[in-house]
Amino acid sequence: MKISKYIVSSKSDKACWSTLLEKAIIKYNAIYEVDTEIGGIGSHVVPPLFTGEGESFGFPANVLNADQLKVMVENSLMEGKFVVGGFNQVKPIGNTNTVIGHAYTYLLSTDPNALFSMRNPWGGNPGTNGKEDGVLNIPDDGIIPTLIDIGVTGPGKAAPMKRDIKPYTPPTYSFTTHKMRVSAVLMKSGM
Repeated sequence: MKISKYIVSSKSDKACWSTLLEKAIIKYNAIYEVDTEIGGIGSHVVPPLFTGEGESFGFPANVLNADQLKVMVENSLMEGKFVVGGFNQVKPIGNTNTVIGHAYTYLLSTDPNALFSMRNPWGGNPGTNGKEDGVLNIPDDGIIPTLIDIGVTGPGKAAPMKRDIKPYTPPTYSFTTHKMRVSAVLMKSGM
């Protein structure tokens, strides 16, 4: 079976591991009916499939305040845990918009005014040139933090790999035009 590069690609039309994993989850769930409520790879029940770690928990949007989200992200990352989540509404952040029904990874931010960063595994965000490599610095603006859900998973066998956690600095690429192939339904608000 030939897989189209448009189904599993990211920057420079290279294979995107997160898209491949998401498709594996969909297939696994369709066969074994593990959890009919998995809403994409952002769910806190998904990373344990890949880490083998059962220690997983999450909070839906508007449960934790901005300070609690910041502490949870920082402490979880420092403990070597995987932190994923997303947004429940499309809202502007800087020169782009959030994407719903989609997972982002949580990172420490290089911006001292941000709570933390969230990175889109697509390596870009809608309407941007990709230089930020998908990184959104999350402001404490009273709006965006209320839209964020968060899931934390133990590192499983990756625990010994924990290193000093530092903010993510996007790599320098020579950029070319890259059309993001995103379903129009993900770009609509109110879902």
